[in-house]
Amino acid sequence: MCSCTLGHKNNMFKESLLENRRIAKKVSTWALVLQQFDDLLVKMWGASNGRLYFTFRGASAEISDMAVSEDNRLLAAGSTDKIIRVWCLATAAPVAVLSKHTGTITALHFCPCAAPGVSNYLAATSGDGSVSFWRYQLNKVAKGKKRAVFDADPTRYYEKMRPGGAQMICAAFSPGGMFLATG
Repeated sequence: MCSCTLGHKNNMFKESLLENRRIAKKVSTWALVLQQFDDLLVKMWGASNGRLYFTFRGASAEISDMAVSEDNRLLAAGSTDKIIRVWCLATAAPVAVLSKHTGTITALHFCPCAAPGVSNYLAATSGDGSVSFWRYQLNKVAKGKKRAVFDADPTRYYEKMRPGGAQMICAAFSPGGMFLATG
């Protein structure tokens, strides 16, 4: 009997596939797989070659959800410690630590709206019944490169808690980002 472990020691919780998206110069057209495990890491693998490209570190508790921005620049991971961490997908460098939540992060979604003059948002639902919209801007830093800068505080809405302590556990943007459905 043979046992094989690929990069993580513990159970896998979520896997996302990025198809035909440009992430970095060395990964131009291959499909990529992002995996989160209960070892507090997110790893990015090449689907066609099995190569590990990046390990995203920094989580201090179990990761509960993750999302990739529509332009494939950012990876966000929310965890049970009520913190969202954001990394640059091209370099794996940390971009932001968003820590204003009072409940476990249950869902993360980048708004798909990319119209000129419209703000970029990361939406997060939380176990305390809140929906938070973290606005961010892509600021030029050097030679056409951009860095995401998040506002210090999110715009937050609270759902009235229901009997039995039902939590807000999911969310989805409509195509184009006009609406966010939560439940």
